[in-house]
Amino acid sequence: MMKLQMNMQRCSIARQAVQSTAAPRISVCGSRSSVSVAVASPRNSVCGNSRVIAEAAVMDRMPSSSSGPDEAASAALPVEWAKMSYSAQYDEIFSAPLNTKKVVPKPVKEAMKEVPGNQKVLLSDVHYLPKRPTLGPNRKWNVTDMAYAGVIGGIHLLACAAPFCFSPQMFGLFLASYFVTGCLGITLSYHRQLSHKSFQTPKWLEYTLAYCGVLAVQGDPLEWASSHRYHHLHTDTPLDPHSPFEGFWWSHLGWLMDNTVAGSCGEFS
Repeated sequence: MMKLQMNMQRCSIARQAVQSTAAPRISVCGSRSSVSVAVASPRNSVCGNSRVIAEAAVMDRMPSSSSGPDEAASAALPVEWAKMSYSAQYDEIFSAPLNTKKVVPKPVKEAMKEVPGNQKVLLSDVHYLPKRPTLGPNRKWNVTDMAYAGVIGGIHLLACAAPFCFSPQMFGLFLASYFVTGCLGITLSYHRQLSHKSFQTPKWLEYTLAYCGVLAVQGDPLEWASSHRYHHLHTDTPLDPHSPFEGFWWSHLGWLMDNTVAGSCGEFS
């Protein structure tokens, strides 16, 4: 009987000690705060050997009461970005030294409808107002831009001769080369394996598949993968190299002929 009472007293003392010392542990990283709380259970003491840990993620910033106006403005920044149109985000981002590591929320589609002079992408719900010059007197071309334009234009001109060279054998060659360069080279190698790291293969096979991608004339593997990762980091925002809010032409082909955008993705990534 005496031993039972002593054990009960020990358990009671142990519970009180745990409750008095198990304070939440808070760590803050950027705009995300994580809280880890140790929860005591009847077995979380000398009476047992198990421990229950509850963790909660706090998404909102948690400025302290002593923070100044700069910290308060910084805490409210994500809310402001989330309300902006693409045009407003573009003007804000490029009005100061560029920080390519700062991720902003996607622009609001509905807000773009209110921007004066906006246009609608055909068969789409996207409204856009081009902020980057694609053609015209304001567009500055460098040697790389002209080289890309020449290659892309030349390929399309050669394609116009296809009907005059048609034969079942040539059509079969087209299907085979499309599978090797497009399916194996771009989709499987450049996109899934090199950009997203979806799977691994022996090095000899990885290099073989990457060479198939080189045959598609879409750039070297490092350039392609870095541009694609940068696109996923800043999808649809003004830092996206081919944002749809710049219009169909830009997002489909125009961005490839502007090396100030396409060429910088590798540096930023």
